[in-house]
Amino acid sequence: MSPATPATAEVTSAPEDLDIETEWPAESPTGRPEIVELWCRANATRRTGGEVRIVNSIVVGTIAKLGSPDEEITPSPAAVRAYGEEWVAGQLAVAIEKLTRGVR
Repeated sequence: MSPATPATAEVTSAPEDLDIETEWPAESPTGRPEIVELWCRANATRRTGGEVRIVNSIVVGTIAKLGSPDEEITPSPAAVRAYGEEWVAGQLAVAIEKLTRGVR
């Protein structure tokens, strides 16, 4: 089964209480270039989570309480349908690495 095109996935608006922390290029499973963004709380002093999104498109997943026993990494079902589980997991891994290293 090939990934659905992003046009068939549910597009959500940018979160109002979050700001873009960083972004990186990623090639989709179909070879299309994408820009993936990590959004974090604007007033947070320690980055322990955020929302991972494709520019002007869908949420890839969310990360919460990174590094704690209650850590939550949640892939978006819409992103998994559109891009595949492996690609989504890879982008969440990039976001986790950036949060862990404190990349802004």
